[in-house]
Amino acid sequence: MRELRGAIIEEFDPGAATQPDAMPVELARAMLRTVVEQQMQSAIRFHETSETTSGSRPGHVAICVPTGVGKSEAARAGVVWYVQEAKRKKKREKKRIPHRVLVLVPTHRLGEEARQRMPADITTALWQSRKANDLATGEPLCLNPHAVEAAEAIGANVDRTACRRGRQGQEPILCPFYDQCGYQAQKARVKKADIVFCAHEYLFAPPKHLTRKVGLVIIDESFWQAGISFSRIAVEALDAELQTFPVRDHGHEKNGDDTAHLADLIDRLKLGVRLARGEHLIDVPPNLSREDGYLTKGALVAAGLLPSDRYEDGSGAAAAKLEWRRKVEVDLTPETGEEAAKARVKEYRFLGQLRKRAAMWRAVDELLSGPDDASGRLRVEMKTTKDGAVLCLRINGRRNVHDRIATLPVVVLDATLHDEVVKFFFPRIEVALDLKVASPHEHITQVIGLPVGKSSLAQLEPGKRSAQEEKRVGNKRQRLLKTVRKLAGGRRTLVITNKELESIFEDAGPHIEVAHFNAIEGIDRWRDVECLVTLGRPLPSPNAVEHMAAALTGKPIALPLRPAQRPCGRPQAMITQDRPVQLKSGAEVLLPSRVFELPEAELIRQAVTEAAVVQAVGRARGVNRSAANPVEVWMILGDTIVPLALDAVVEFGDLEPNTIDIMIERGLVPAWSADAAKIYPDLWPTSQAARKAYSRDGLDVERNRRRSVTQSYKEDEAASSPRSVTGSYKYRFIRKCHTPLIRYQPQGRGQKSRVALIEAASLAGARAQIEAALGELASFEVIAGEQQSEPKRPVLVWGKPDSNLAARLAAQPQSPSAGSRPRAGSLRWPFGERPAWRDA
Repeated sequence: MRELRGAIIEEFDPGAATQPDAMPVELARAMLRTVVEQQMQSAIRFHETSETTSGSRPGHVAICVPTGVGKSEAARAGVVWYVQEAKRKKKREKKRIPHRVLVLVPTHRLGEEARQRMPADITTALWQSRKANDLATGEPLCLNPHAVEAAEAIGANVDRTACRRGRQGQEPILCPFYDQCGYQAQKARVKKADIVFCAHEYLFAPPKHLTRKVGLVIIDESFWQAGISFSRIAVEALDAELQTFPVRDHGHEKNGDDTAHLADLIDRLKLGVRLARGEHLIDVPPNLSREDGYLTKGALVAAGLLPSDRYEDGSGAAAAKLEWRRKVEVDLTPETGEEAAKARVKEYRFLGQLRKRAAMWRAVDELLSGPDDASGRLRVEMKTTKDGAVLCLRINGRRNVHDRIATLPVVVLDATLHDEVVKFFFPRIEVALDLKVASPHEHITQVIGLPVGKSSLAQLEPGKRSAQEEKRVGNKRQRLLKTVRKLAGGRRTLVITNKELESIFEDAGPHIEVAHFNAIEGIDRWRDVECLVTLGRPLPSPNAVEHMAAALTGKPIALPLRPAQRPCGRPQAMITQDRPVQLKSGAEVLLPSRVFELPEAELIRQAVTEAAVVQAVGRARGVNRSAANPVEVWMILGDTIVPLALDAVVEFGDLEPNTIDIMIERGLVPAWSADAAKIYPDLWPTSQAARKAYSRDGLDVERNRRRSVTQSYKEDEAASSPRSVTGSYKYRFIRKCHTPLIRYQPQGRGQKSRVALIEAASLAGARAQIEAALGELASFEVIAGEQQSEPKRPVLVWGKPDSNLAARLAAQPQSPSAGSRPRAGSLRWPFGERPAWRDA
């Protein structure tokens, strides 16, 4: 039974809550434990056989189960067994099995939480970057950030430049804060730890001590966005620093010939960029450009750049090596002062570009040596700066998983797994487990009919919108706030939305907590919320989707544009398709969804947008709920389909507060509509208007319930056509169970006793509020909880409240035959109107 003042449901169709293709959570947990144990045993066997069998390859597997099933807990138990088993075999069987485990997590805080849950006989450590803060104190780990920034700016080794520089025959030069440095202090703990937790970024560039004696790698949650990078290089400035930073021999002497060779290659690349932009030259084939701006192989070949072959490096590979030979030693040590460090950075800042320039040349070589005419790695674009437009090469890069990790057994655990994405980083990965798990005590409703995109709701600077548009946006924000308050109904509620929209709910109430997408993964403190509302979805811009897809796949991704949907609007990069959404009953409903036509772009949208919404819904841990602590989930999302089984789909207009909701929100809910009209004349000018509202809403104060809304009503209270798409709920609770019920009776002949619901906070002033509307009361009392139990006899769903029908029904004799229904014809109906009966 679910309870919520104004929103939660008591009764629903039992068939709608079933999931034919989902398994019970306990069975899923048993399967998960079995698969994790199998992977741990497989890792042990790999290390046992790798000593005697050359060429054996480690297993790379992925496990996908919903949040709440316990994948992190199962992984913790698995890695503990692996560590203990590896140590046992080393001690007893003298087998050299690396016993340490590296666990990569989305955030440091999640790593620390997991670390603290490990058993005491397993040593653990958390590895953080220099720029991180200590999780216990909040203080920065590195106390000399300017030295670190200077080293990074010139592309120098940060350890040697900012922390500790060794000197032959002398004491090393140390940072002034070396002995107090939290970053350095963690190194000793990491070297001794059986299990090390760190961020996803270290998949691609781990320090040596992080992977020393590591035999197993666990990746928790999606990591792929940490593996793509974006940068730009100004084309005309490619040769600007050649005289200052020429190519050098390994003895650091300037090499004029190699410098001239690099200058020639740069000139040819600049020519290739001009040809790719559509510039025509004599004796050069036409049509070497693309409308989308991606650099073409034809343009590079026409410019005289050569591909690599099995015998010799091509132009791109050779240029990348020449770029690295421009690096020089900079007099920057841990004892360099801040002002001196700034001067060194100003002089040698170019060295910080070498890694980016080498990546550009490798992308050129990949294009020249590959089979495709264009690559997604390089794109020509104009960048607007304060000095005007600058022609740039955009580099869309994908980082490779480091060899020290790729050559180990790897297990990926992800509730929103997209194996097509993961295979770009682990080509051999296999999905070992992919489960759908039943959540019968989680009720998920998707709310459609109201656009809630970030751009249409976010607050903008003055002047960015017209006054009329700003008013419309403000009204929509208020509608959302009021509806969310209604759905929350005083319960502990979590609202998850885009970061830019959190301000809508600043004053929503003390029981409503707000969080934003992409900052919630792994957080468990919301596992007991009674209501969860997701608003909107994170959706990268079309340009960002193009760049991400190009970086991931290496293909030249350009989204086709369609005509604007309204006059003076922008061309549309997305299309709307009717896509099926699955209900828990097994049925399907077609809903409009905005998607990308290109499969590579659509893959990015699914991996970003749908995965974020699924993660948000997972904060409620629906698979772990029971009849004692059910949860309501409302996804206000009109243009996106997510891979979740839903209980219902409703229109936003059906959920917006009506006059009954406003009365409930004010705290006093009389059972008699005539009393409501006198207490709230601003809501109902006449008792007849209030009676219609009560009847339409199926309001039953004594039973603390109201009928689930399936129709919308206009301002004149005339019924319009039903707008709910589907929904299994029949009745909703008016209030939470601890809300007091009061009984009162006005003075005067013929006045009857009646009841009302009252918020506990409004109880002190309830009598005065009623007397101000109805006159002095003859009696007023608060009914105790045990007196509020549901009547055992049938009750009237709607009818004339002041007919005192309940008392007359109590005097009716029970029929010995077909149940307890009274004989309707034997009663005199005061208004000539028979009620609709239902069983209690």
